[in-house]
Amino acid sequence: MNKTATFIKKEESNNEMSMGHVIEIYKINPPLPHDWDFKTNEYQGETEYVYVSQANVFMSGWETFIFPYDIEKGEVIDWIELEGSTKGYYTPEEVLIAEGYKIVDQG
Repeated sequence: MNKTATFIKKEESNNEMSMGHVIEIYKINPPLPHDWDFKTNEYQGETEYVYVSQANVFMSGWETFIFPYDIEKGEVIDWIELEGSTKGYYTPEEVLIAEGYKIVDQG
């Protein structure tokens, strides 16, 4: 199966606790699972939009995390990192590529 991550938009952050903060929104196919249920040890949902945040966080260092995103509301659904999130200096594209997604522009 071809995995694609379609770039939607880039946002600026004014978070005082991080420097160099980059936020990119993607539509991904296939969707990523999210909403882990600790009772059943299974995911309860999927997200086809992701918010990928790259930041140099005070006292923590560089991180690039993936979060489920509600495109209609324009907000993160849950602040628990999704599979593929990583510590270190990686661009949003690099993190999604590492998860097997091909980056494509909105066409």
